[in-house]
Order: sequence, then structure tokens, then C-alpha cells
Amino acid sequence: MKPALYNQRSGSPVKQISLTESEGGDPVKDLTTVALLFDFYGPLLTPRQQALIQAYFLEDLSLAEIADNDGVSRQAVHDLIKRSEAALHEYEERLGFLREYRERQERLSRLEEALDRQDLAAARALLEELKT
Repeated sequence: MKPALYNQRSGSPVKQISLTESEGGDPVKDLTTVALLFDFYGPLLTPRQQALIQAYFLEDLSLAEIADNDGVSRQAVHDLIKRSEAALHEYEERLGFLREYRERQERLSRLEEALDRQDLAAARALLEELKT
């Protein structure tokens, strides 16, 4: 079982998705989630956090490889990656950009399907949803 992480300011639990222990058991989905979170919120992380997230999740380096390159312990790298990942999830919890992006993508998909069916009434309704 994954230990709970807490927001340092409010003390409330932060929902996190880990690459190794996913809710749905799909590491590819989790990697996609972390990559998207990094796209939206990466600039809010420190340069060190950005470099570690990039190396571990996007360049697929192991903890040992990162630790060797940086001259620190694997545990230090692990701890900072987990804190960085938790920060990305906390930003999403507060700002919701990824949730909004996924909702828009889903609406666009439904709009595309309505257009393929030539259902103009449904397409117009979905277009209006997208405008809001």
C-alpha cells in the first residue's frame, strides 16, 4: 500500500498516481499522465525537479543511473522524484488544467463522431459545449 502524501500548507492528502503502483494497473497510462502533468506544470517545479522528472520519466533513466550522474544516493533521487511527482499532482488538484484538457479532448472526439455520422444537431450542441 502506498503511503499517503500530504499538502505541506493545508495538511490535506494529495492524490498521487505512481508509475509503479497505478490505480488501473496500466504503467503506460501513468507515464502519459506524468508526461502531461509535466507539460502543464513542469515550469512550476524547480530546475532540479524538472531535470529529475525528465530523466526518470521521459528519458527512462533508472534511479541508479541518475544517482551516479549526480553523485548522490538512489534514495535521495527517489525521494526528490516522489516529491516532484506529488507537486505535479497537487498543482493539478488545485488548477485542474489536465482534467479540463481531457474533457475538451473527449468533447472533440464526440464532435468528430457526430460529424462522421452527419448528425449536425449533435455536432452543433457539442460545438456550443466547447465554446464554454
